[in-house]
Amino acid sequence: MASIWFLFLVIIAIVFVVLKVVMKKQAIATKLALVLFVFLMVTVGYVYTTSDVEVKTVKDVFNFGGVYFSWIGSVFQNMKSLTANVIEKDWGADNSTETSNG
Repeated sequence: MASIWFLFLVIIAIVFVVLKVVMKKQAIATKLALVLFVFLMVTVGYVYTTSDVEVKTVKDVFNFGGVYFSWIGSVFQNMKSLTANVIEKDWGADNSTETSNG
């Protein structure tokens, strides 16, 4: 009889652990979705205010989508270029800037 109660306690503990893991994953997914939503709204708002695209028809929406994805592409291209420039730098400790105390 005691082994049955022990089995029930083990099953309850396993279910509890599984539920905690699922809740944690759901919380992470919810935070990720919120961050992506904020990023999307900020970037769409920025592109809309800086471009001269009006969104009144379906065709205008597709035109704006083209402008937006072009902007996103240029952002990633700039990040790629910046990263390549940083990698090419000589970041050794022996580099120093000489100043004249004149």
